[in-house]
Amino acid sequence: MKNCLSIITIAYEDDAELKLTYDSIKTFIEEGTKWILIISQGLRDFKPPAGTVILERQDTGLYDALNIGLDEVCTEFFMLLHSGDTIFNVKAFEKALKLMNSGYDCVLGGAVIGNRLHKSRKWRTWMLKLYVQPPHLPIIYKSESSKEERYNTAITTVADFYYLRELFSKLGFSYIHSNEVYVRMGTGGLTTSGFKSFLHVTFSFIRVDGIKPFLLSPIRLILKFLIK
Repeated sequence: MKNCLSIITIAYEDDAELKLTYDSIKTFIEEGTKWILIISQGLRDFKPPAGTVILERQDTGLYDALNIGLDEVCTEFFMLLHSGDTIFNVKAFEKALKLMNSGYDCVLGGAVIGNRLHKSRKWRTWMLKLYVQPPHLPIIYKSESSKEERYNTAITTVADFYYLRELFSKLGFSYIHSNEVYVRMGTGGLTTSGFKSFLHVTFSFIRVDGIKPFLLSPIRLILKFLIK
């Protein structure tokens, strides 16, 4: 299974964070996982292993960089893991990855952000109508049904939500809950700092869809707590 997987990592100007991510997936890379590394400028001290696809990006931001990474996926499955984020529970991740053999279009998992646990086992597709998505970094995608979809680079912060909404709106697109938690996300990002992030994301939705996300925000907040 590991040699059927690509991991897309967007790197920033921090070799220490990139090495942290690499150390968490090193054994997977050694066993055949393809690492697609998107960088904004040359690396300093960190040297990626042989076989890494390294792309110096000329992009307009995170979502453009992710699209560049998707263009390089040629394996059966793929996932995203940003620089500074890690796979901290290898056994749990391996269990989730094996579920892709069941023919689903994606496997959902959970993430840890600081002291907060974000699970997806209670998440359902209808929640997208209320602007509630599953944790996106732990998702393992089937390339055949997912890699042709692209992030809308005109949207800031929440383009991952609209990417997922498009995928799950496809006829027959299927998913399974792994009930495993295996990704640890770094804190301090625009979407990783609790209620402050909730407000930022809500206003980002408003910029795209008008007043509707604001009216639904109380329900969205309740659902986010219920599905954890």
